[in-house]
Amino acid sequence: MAEDRVKTALERAMERAESLGKVTGDELKRLEFVPMGNAIAARFLKEEGFSLEAELDKTKGTGNRKWVLQGVQDTLLANISLPRDPAAKNASRKALEGMALIRENKKAVRAAITKVETLFNYYEQARAQMMKELKKEIESRLAELRQTMKYQVGAAAKMEMETQQQIQEQLRASLGQLDSQYEPTLAEHKKELQRLA
Repeated sequence: MAEDRVKTALERAMERAESLGKVTGDELKRLEFVPMGNAIAARFLKEEGFSLEAELDKTKGTGNRKWVLQGVQDTLLANISLPRDPAAKNASRKALEGMALIRENKKAVRAAITKVETLFNYYEQARAQMMKELKKEIESRLAELRQTMKYQVGAAAKMEMETQQQIQEQLRASLGQLDSQYEPTLAEHKKELQRLA
């Protein structure tokens, strides 16, 4: 009986595949060469001294170039994110550099990249200010807690641990809120970079 179900499922899958029709040559090229572009972009992002331009020059004159470029663009755009930490900041800068290299209209791309970099600067300033304010609030709360629980050693340690957990939750929530303010603008800037293809 189990074999009948598998066979039936296989038959249904074959019927669906037939109903989709044959894959066009362009679709096959996309399926083959977009991942190649993804891999090229990944090497550019990770390997020091890797020449994105030289690697892309190998695709000139082929019908595959547009798909390779699509894959490179997809990977580069996926690596542009808010500079939450130095690694994210470096990855984003490298991805923006790659976007500048693969575009023909350098002036328009530079203008779009400048918008992203400006957004990153505002984000970093807002994040630093928020962290400063939170640190001040944390220190104040902990000082109050220590003063209140000065003579209750066991209870003070427990309360301090609970307070630190609350502070971490508040920090995560505040950072999430800050990110949610900047993510939509970053998404718009990334769309603009994508349209400049």
